[in-house]
Amino acid sequence: MRKQPMRLFVTAALSLLLSCSVSLAASKNLLAGAVWQYSVDEGKTWANSANVPEAGTATLRAKTTFSIDDPAAFASFTLTHALAPGAHLQIQLNGQEIAPALKGMRYKSYAGIPASFAKKGANELTLTLEIPAKAKAAERQVEAKCDLVGLSPDDLKIQTGPILGAFGNDYFTVTCRTNMPAKVSVVCVGKPVTPESTGMYHRLRVKRPAGEGEYELLAQCQSKSVRIKLTPQPPVAADKLTFVAAGDCRSVLRDWKLVAAALGKVTAQVLFFNGDFVEDGLQDWTWDPEFFGPIQPAVSHMPIYAVMGNHEHGSEIVHQLFYTPSDSGQDENWSQQIGPGFFVGINGERNFSKDSDNAKWLEAQFQSAGKAKFIFVFSHYPAWSSGGHGQREAKDGLSDTAKWARETIEPLMQKYKVTAFIVGHDHDYERSELPGGLIEITTGGAGAPTVPFLSSDLSVNPYSKAYSSKLHYCLFDLDGDTWTMKAITPEGKVIDECGGKARE
Repeated sequence: MRKQPMRLFVTAALSLLLSCSVSLAASKNLLAGAVWQYSVDEGKTWANSANVPEAGTATLRAKTTFSIDDPAAFASFTLTHALAPGAHLQIQLNGQEIAPALKGMRYKSYAGIPASFAKKGANELTLTLEIPAKAKAAERQVEAKCDLVGLSPDDLKIQTGPILGAFGNDYFTVTCRTNMPAKVSVVCVGKPVTPESTGMYHRLRVKRPAGEGEYELLAQCQSKSVRIKLTPQPPVAADKLTFVAAGDCRSVLRDWKLVAAALGKVTAQVLFFNGDFVEDGLQDWTWDPEFFGPIQPAVSHMPIYAVMGNHEHGSEIVHQLFYTPSDSGQDENWSQQIGPGFFVGINGERNFSKDSDNAKWLEAQFQSAGKAKFIFVFSHYPAWSSGGHGQREAKDGLSDTAKWARETIEPLMQKYKVTAFIVGHDHDYERSELPGGLIEITTGGAGAPTVPFLSSDLSVNPYSKAYSSKLHYCLFDLDGDTWTMKAITPEGKVIDECGGKARE
């Protein structure tokens, strides 16, 4: 299992560079020509340069002043930096802390700074930077530069999304992120059908009106409005369903764009994604260009159901911008009947040992499936694999995720006659036929660096029946008492297919 990266600290030059697009009226750099002062003794003395001690831990403070003629002209402020990810930085405007938007995330851009933090006339911006004892000499030569730009209501935009999530015959859900604090709602035929969500992250559950009409996502900041048409998935039939499964798109953006473009053209009713969306889920600035941007054409009409991968590191972005079929809409373990299929998603990194609460929860979901014709379980972590993780586990001993998958999850799936276990983690396609009629499908080829078949040793995965290192997604059709699956490359080539009958 990949461990969370160690914190990276200061660079030779601390450079805060604005990247937001703003209107002419509000685009003036409020700190143009500002003079910075530095202190390394907790503000007792100040100098025009940062004289950081040559060794040991140090706390550097930098401050500057600037003037605002009319704070009321701004809806909020945005500050964007190019500081090394993980540097421990605190920012204050007039003594009020500028907090990260989401707990635990790392930011290059601090958006949504309240306009109320500013005042007419003189204002003070303060940076506090912790320099660790292990920092090298070059890393102790710090220069603070900062652009601060005010946003007017006219600069309002929906930065991320809209993203369709969990849905049912009588509701659908949608999430988005705005670039500044705003009010967001869903309207149907011009009338609100949800309460307003306020802030920058927005999660809306929409009860379908008796008469269907055109839906719009409406964002508002003062007199400015932004509207985006929504195309939610209509109710599905009881005996037919088409869905897509994919996973592991992180790291190689050009390949992910190929798969995402293909997904945007697929005719399916729901997309299940098995995690590892970006290289490091705690880096806020990577999510839009590296995941949500490429997949937007698909998730604007096809709901996405997500499970957590190891590269997310528990990222709050996952909890805020994916809507799962659970009481909170944010649970990492979830289940739902959709048409003829019963679907279960789990965070396989959590404790799934035999007597764990997660194991008990999983069995309860299988029991609640009743006479569902098909059951599909989604996790990032496979029980068996011929790829890199399987090879590593065969050599070094089983990881907890593989151990739990084999000793707890797999037996439960066999007991309740689960149709297929759909996983990722290894960057390949593999079909494994496990005892008891259970099929495990690894679909980890959405863009992460693919791997070749690494072992002919049958003890690594004695159940392997098909393997490919090509980019792909998996298309499933449930129809009456049968199901079929095709693994398809972005170019449309079928690299494997299988299927079977309904559960008895």
